[in-house]
Amino acid sequence: MPTVPHVVIGIATYRRPAGLRRLLTSLDNQTFDDGMRPKLTLVVIDNDAQTTLTVDDRASLHPLMYRIETEKGLATVRNACLDAAPADADFIAFIDDDEWAEPSWLGRLLAMQATTGADIVQGVVRPAYTVPAPTWMREGGYHEVGPFTDGAPLNHGASGNVLIRRTTIATADARFRIDFNRSGGEDVDFFDQLLRSGAHMVAANGAVAHEDIPHDRMTLRWIVQRRYRTGHTLGLIARHRGGRLLRTLKALARMSAGAAQTVFGLVTTRTRAVRGITNMAWGAGTLAALFGPEQQSSINHY
Repeated sequence: MPTVPHVVIGIATYRRPAGLRRLLTSLDNQTFDDGMRPKLTLVVIDNDAQTTLTVDDRASLHPLMYRIETEKGLATVRNACLDAAPADADFIAFIDDDEWAEPSWLGRLLAMQATTGADIVQGVVRPAYTVPAPTWMREGGYHEVGPFTDGAPLNHGASGNVLIRRTTIATADARFRIDFNRSGGEDVDFFDQLLRSGAHMVAANGAVAHEDIPHDRMTLRWIVQRRYRTGHTLGLIARHRGGRLLRTLKALARMSAGAAQTVFGLVTTRTRAVRGITNMAWGAGTLAALFGPEQQSSINHY
């Protein structure tokens, strides 16, 4: 008989009790096409030191470990998820407390891993807007991960919906760097560590999670700041791990293309204009990290 894998699902939470309950319910409702349910352990790390949240084994059908992490920051919390994982875990999956999983979510991640032998499988995150989103925002895909082609190789990852072979993390000696606690971008850096160690990453387009997008994240300013931060994170990685020249050229090319898109967009569509603005912000963030003083950009990433 095939071995039943043990999957640890790491969940960072911060002052979203209703969202956490919804997520845990969606994890209770996971289905598996082959009828073989994996062994699941849920690890919930609460980053609110003053929390009144009560979470125990009764909150889920699966074994659940709940801990409070007093040091603020997603990097610290995600490391706490790694540290709390039982020693016999085969895989670690990450999903966030403002997300919920479709019933086939974990089954699709595991099926893609079994089919491809990949070390990392990235799923899709679809936005659930709390108010109607403008056309340029929906068409730009600024709040989503994917869509992908099933099984396509990837050279970047996001921690909101992902499955990672545990031995891959150990081989790379990878950790979420606490330098990114305030700025976010800790997952971009973490996956860069794994990929540089030789890990193979693929996409699972059918592994879908949905994410609440609050009104304060539905502004052009927030989106531009986030794109700047992404570019800044990539610049920091190149500054410290190599690839500085290539990253510089990519940043300049992105800014040049962004300027053209912005100008063309002024006489065509706002979607194209915003795409240009965000590309310029991305490139500017990269160059600031590569050649500016060592500092972290700041944005609310919870």
